[in-house]
Amino acid sequence: MNQEFERFLNLLADNIAPSTEFMKNVKEEIHMHVFKPLQQRSRYSIARCEVLGGAGKDTSNRFKIDFDCVVYLNYETPPFKECLDDFENILLMNTNLQEADIKKTKFSLQFVLKLTNFVNREEVEIDLVLGANRVPQNVFTTLDQGRATLRAILKDSDSIESAVNNSGGLTELSVEFVKSQSQFARNLARLAKFWNMLKYPGITVSGRSTIMECLAIQSALEEENNCGNSNPSLFNAFRRFLDKVRNLNNTRLIFPEKLTFYGFHDIPKAIRDERPLLLDPSNPFNNFLGTRNLRRSENRKSFFSKFSEFARKSLEVCDQLGQALHPASVWLLFEPQPGYADFVSSANPSISVPRITDEYMGTYSLNIMNPSVTLRTESLGFFPHFYARVIGSLVAEVEIGCAQNDLSGVKKGMQQAIDRYQRRDDEWVTSTETHESRQLTVRIPLKKSPGYALVYSCSFK
Repeated sequence: MNQEFERFLNLLADNIAPSTEFMKNVKEEIHMHVFKPLQQRSRYSIARCEVLGGAGKDTSNRFKIDFDCVVYLNYETPPFKECLDDFENILLMNTNLQEADIKKTKFSLQFVLKLTNFVNREEVEIDLVLGANRVPQNVFTTLDQGRATLRAILKDSDSIESAVNNSGGLTELSVEFVKSQSQFARNLARLAKFWNMLKYPGITVSGRSTIMECLAIQSALEEENNCGNSNPSLFNAFRRFLDKVRNLNNTRLIFPEKLTFYGFHDIPKAIRDERPLLLDPSNPFNNFLGTRNLRRSENRKSFFSKFSEFARKSLEVCDQLGQALHPASVWLLFEPQPGYADFVSSANPSISVPRITDEYMGTYSLNIMNPSVTLRTESLGFFPHFYARVIGSLVAEVEIGCAQNDLSGVKKGMQQAIDRYQRRDDEWVTSTETHESRQLTVRIPLKKSPGYALVYSCSFK
């Protein structure tokens, strides 16, 4: 594979990574505005609070960051219904959240946190889960908690149900599994999650990002093993990942014991015999592709078939790259699917979209640390949210090909990239209206031009 292609993929993995400063500041705000009120006001004894998920694994991309937060409780065991009720009331009384802003599930509270110490009041999505503290306070490592939880699950007479109820207590093992992988594997996982972010299957699939992450890690391990850990190829590994996604329905993946936190003998035979099988490296009872995770059979079949098709199209790009004239052609691997024209022409009313109108874009002196999206209407369905991710992804593509501080190059490149996505060739004109007057505004900091951001806005009809 052309070394320039490898270089482009490495640059992309770096460009889409969230900044260290942003992650640090967000974690501080979560501790201040979420964890601290809970610790001070809850009637339940809290051992500790942690920010985990993709934010703790170093696999998130800056356009979609997972902030999974875990609160470990002393003297409590799942289910945590009354604890969740207590936490919800505290957040409602001590933050700007309204009851409608919080989605409560059996095991978690999900909400959007507005960040107060940021110039543009960025927002982050929070998934707050609870776990039973099973280790002495101040005398533990993060692995002790997960291993103690896993031992409790294995001893339970109904281990499968216990594994579901105690999933929050295993979260640190999931993070440790990813963090123990090489930087090469984590970069591939970030690229895989970025690819996944730009796909719209028309259904909601719980755990989709984690599925892609695990498939990418296995692909990285295979590539490293294939070349003896000497100069593994991101392109080859990404191709392995796509091939696994194309064949999701035939997956049988159990990670080696040396990488997981349980033995092969801990996996129930009924789980081992399931097909497809992608076993959680932190939980021998959790098949990510099983019916307990993908409950509705029609959604399960649709997920497999849609992503098989998405991967097939990307693999066709891999085959064509041998004749590519420019390394940026690798970007075609990540092209959003379906494309805008496919959305507009769809006969399926569930995925038809409003037409984009009144677009404007510019580069501005704006000191923001992470992309932010402002949507001024909720009546347009999923597409504005998906389109905001597309705009962010195009900025990453364009900026990689531009020189340092080349603001005019970024703006021109973005105009061409958006025209390509929408399959049009219109002339961009100057606007007298403000970005705030339109329905969607996306602000994206430019990594090659510190202190500047690209701002894009549009409306829909």
